[in-house]
Amino acid sequence: MISHEQRLVITNVFRRLGWAILIGAAWVIGLQLLFIFGELLIIAWTPSW
Repeated sequence: MISHEQRLVITNVFRRLGWAILIGAAWVIGLQLLFIFGELLIIAWTPSW
């Protein structure tokens, strides 16, 4: 059996890992959305003639 302190440390590490993964994923998705939005704006603002 692992002690209570060890269990606390393990859950803490996993919680931090989870937050890091979530924040990283949010960053990637946000950057991709910004990129797509920028592309659409550039396409929309450039005259087609």
